Order: sequence, then structure tokens, then C-alpha cells
Amino acid sequence: MSPSPKIAHIISPKSWRGGEQQAVNVYEELDKLGIYQIFVCPKGSITEQYCKDHGFNYYAFPKRLALDLGFAKNLSRVCRKEGIDILHPHDSGAHTLSILSIDLFRNPCDVLLQRRVDFPVSKSLFSRYKYNHLRIKKILCVSNAIKEILKPDIKRQELLQVVYEGIDPSKFVLPAGDTLRKEFSIPASSPIIANVAALAPQKDYFTFIDTVKILVNDGLEATFMAFGNGPQEAEIMAYAKETGMDKHIHFAGFRTDIPQILPEIDLLLFSSETEGLGTTILDCYAAEVPIVSTNAGGIPELIIHKKTGYLGKVKDAESLASGVKLAIQNPDERMAWVNGGKERLKLFTRDITAKNTLAAYQEIIASEKN
Repeated sequence: MSPSPKIAHIISPKSWRGGEQQAVNVYEELDKLGIYQIFVCPKGSITEQYCKDHGFNYYAFPKRLALDLGFAKNLSRVCRKEGIDILHPHDSGAHTLSILSIDLFRNPCDVLLQRRVDFPVSKSLFSRYKYNHLRIKKILCVSNAIKEILKPDIKRQELLQVVYEGIDPSKFVLPAGDTLRKEFSIPASSPIIANVAALAPQKDYFTFIDTVKILVNDGLEATFMAFGNGPQEAEIMAYAKETGMDKHIHFAGFRTDIPQILPEIDLLLFSSETEGLGTTILDCYAAEVPIVSTNAGGIPELIIHKKTGYLGKVKDAESLASGVKLAIQNPDERMAWVNGGKERLKLFTRDITAKNTLAAYQEIIASEKN
């Protein structure tokens, strides 16, 4: 019988983005299998509130600094108290705190590191140290693209393993409603073309705006929307105004009702410059929304060009605009992408992600006993 490990999921941001959602997905799926888990997260974080609302086992501690020794000490204390076997940090900050808890406060746990972002390890001595720490027993990469990016900086490359992230297709409300059309007074004849991403550098909303400008100048009749918030909000809004596209794009902010409204979108226009995997694409597969996307990071591992969506080039508004026009002007092509996406999604469900993650935990436990 495979060993049953005790797991601590570590989250460092107070905000909520894809990484936090994926950590929750793994917890919920493994909970069904009877795996004992806890969350350790910052006090006042959205993760803390989610854990509280959903009856998770969790600890929330104050965290004021990136190198918060108090948080690291509390993490070590909780792991000893709970008999935790494996720390699973889900972001870079959580990775740092986990290493501090081991080195400074005698945390006895091994580490399974999660890597979701597709940029190289920092050249700093501490970054290189923490990524090659001997207590790290596996590094789960959410795509082959990330694995290849990490390879030059990881001494024990046998630790690198790809486990694709997945979603719960059942959370999307089908058939589509008309919430967006009512809320924003969008006529039924106008297709809704939208981006669903944080207003952050890696999502490259400037190329999204440039693409919209090309489409508008070419006379495409459509309604353009952007769902998300983030650190570049003021800069992106200013660029939209500078280009005159503020009159054509609804910046709708962060929404908590994405499962309800996503199926109402007629096309996703995804302009990311970097992307570990791109679970928004999986969401669109489930919501039956056709996709035009850049080929950033792990996205080509999800989208088969002109089979499950359209792949344009990073920072190439012309190529993205060509994909949009192809989709809007060819309903049969658009529907083929949707059907292809639904089939492709069967490989990227969250229960598969959780089972593969559990197998990685069990390998760590088994190796420690040998």
C-alpha cells in the first residue's frame, strides 16, 4: 500500500490569483482521498478567508515582510505539532519562507516545490541556494516550457517533473446567460471579445489594446472587454486613452462571477507575454469559448493551432488580429476549435492534477524510508 503523507500547503500572498486557486484545487481533490493536509497562509489573506469559509484545516499568521522570520518560525512550530511530512510551497515567497523555517527553526519536513512562472531563477546567491536546497525532493513544473527554463539553474535535474494543472469543468454555467449584455448594454448582434487576466506586466495588455486598435480600424463590429485588476492598471488605462481605445474597451475589473459570465464571451483574446501554462485557456475550453492566444510559455502545450484555438506570436498584434478575424468571420472554424477544446480538456482536469501530485508526495515518502 502506498504511504499516506501529511502535507502543508504554503501560500505567501494576501491576494488571490491562479496559484492560490490551484492550491485549493489540489487540497479539495486530495481531501476526497482522505489525505491529511493543512494550509499555512498570511493572516488577512484571501486564502485565509477561503479556508475559513470552506472548513479547511489551516493556520494563518501575520506576515509583514518577504523574509518574515516570525512566519517562518510559526511554520516550523505548526509542522512539528501536526506531524507534517512535506512542505508544498505554491509560490516563490512561500518557497523562501519554507527554507527559512528549515534552516533557522529546525523544520523537519522535506519540500515539494511548485513552479508556475516561466522566467529563469534569479542570479542572486540566495535564489540559487534555495532552489538547490538539499531538502527539496521534487520540483513540480506546470509545463515542459517551465521545466526547460529551470534546467540550467537546478543541479539535481532529476528532481524536475511536469505535472499539468487542471480545472473543474463543472463549475461553468451553461448554457450562457446574458449578464454582461444587460450590465454593459451590449446589443445581441455585437460579439464580445475579451481578455481575462490580471493587469500585470506578464499579461501584456498593451498588445491586447494594439490588437483591438487594428480590429477597430479594420471595421470589425464587436464589443471588447477586459476582466482583471493589478499593478499596471493606471498605465494600461492611460495607454488605452492615448490610443483612443478607451472608447472601445470596457475595463470591467476583478470579477468573482467568472464561472457565470465566461460562457457569455464569444472569443477570448489572450495576449500574455509570459505564461507558465495558462489555465484561463482551460476555463475557456470548459465554457465553450473559442480562443485566440499568443504562443507564450506553456500555452502551446494546451492549444493545438487551428484545432483547439489559434496561436499568434508574442507581442505581435497583427498575428492576433488575424486570428480574431478568422474566428469571427468563420463560424464553422470557430465551432471546430470549441469542440477540439472540449476534447483536449479531458487531459487537464483537477482530479488528474491531484492524483499526479499525490504520486509525487508518495515517491518522496517512499524514498525517505529506503
